[in-house]
This record gives sequence, C-alpha cells and structure tokens, in this order.
Amino acid sequence: LCSTLSLLLELAPWGRHIAFEPIARKAVSLQKKFPEVDVRAVALANVTGKVTFSENLSRPGFSGLRAPTDVKDRVREVEVQGDRLDSVLKPGYRVDFLKVDVEGAELKVLQGAAETLKRDRPAILFESGPGGAEKLGLSRRDLFSYLHDEQGYSIYFVKEYLAGAGPMDVEAFDAGHKYPFRAFNYLAIDAKRSTAAAESDARGGT
Repeated sequence: LCSTLSLLLELAPWGRHIAFEPIARKAVSLQKKFPEVDVRAVALANVTGKVTFSENLSRPGFSGLRAPTDVKDRVREVEVQGDRLDSVLKPGYRVDFLKVDVEGAELKVLQGAAETLKRDRPAILFESGPGGAEKLGLSRRDLFSYLHDEQGYSIYFVKEYLAGAGPMDVEAFDAGHKYPFRAFNYLAIDAKRSTAAAESDARGGT
C-alpha cells in the first residue's frame, strides 16, 4: 500500500486520495507517513458491520478476509469494521481511479462499490491471482461477469491496453490465471469510453 500511495501522490499530487487499511495501528502509521491522504481503518467489502480479518504476521501482503493457506505463517485473526465503498464516500465525492488488491475479495469490494461505478465510471486497476477468489468461495469468472456484463466495463491486460490492444473476453481472462501466468493485475475501463477512444484512433485522432 505504501508504494501505491507514493506513486499516486507523485502522479496526481493535486488529487484527493483515500486509502483503506483494516488494521487500526497500520492505519495510524499510514496516516502519519502520508498526511495528505485520508486513511480509513475499514475493510471494504459488500457488507456493513464487523468482519473477521486474518492478519498475516509472517507475510503481511497476504492478509485478508480469508483464512491463511500456509500453516507455516503466523496469523492473528481480528475483528474489524467492514463497510461498502458506496456508504463511506461523502455525497459529491467523485472517484476517477480505483486500485483494488484484497487477496481474492476483489468481487466483494466492487459489489460494495456498485453505485460508485455506475455514477463515476472510474478506471479500475485490480488484482486477480490464481486461486485467490476461490479460497473465499468466489469465482474469477464471476468477477469478470460483474465488471463486464453488469457494470459495462472492458477488461484488459495492462501492457496490452497501453500498447493499444483491444479488451479480452472471459476465456482470455481465465487463461491469464493459468501457468505461465500472463498477469496478476488487470485494468477495467468503461466500455463506452474505450470504444470511443478506439474509434478516435481509427480516425487518426480527429
């Protein structure tokens, strides 16, 4: 999270930034390190209320709303406040970019942001790794379907989007999770916006 915040502050220094960190002491530490960021001690999901969060003390990057998969890891389960992004944002707050990396619970976070996605159509950079969603009883195909079919987003490999390539279908998304892995992070762009950009490029930018 620190590296992501540092990069966002470098690229968009005049923007408004909100970060969500479920562990209270870590939220306090982040706020001290990034005073210009609004840090919330909340676990984003698709529900509001107390949730159980597994803090991985051996590998902090693998903490999340699921039980640990490696018995060698030291894990501490804590009760934290869960909430929906739609509920915690102040009225009138517009979201332009959303970064989601929650160890398999990405679908839950995005479901809790349904109103925000429909209203603001932010670009979404999200993680999706092999087995992550499945450990929570979720499905990566459901994640793709939610973004693509319900929310009207096009999904891309980040490098291919930057190279001007077109979006992927669900089969390509599924294949990207299998060895040799093509990606662990994906980009979702409003389908209407990406179509308009492609048509502009086809006309030579006019």
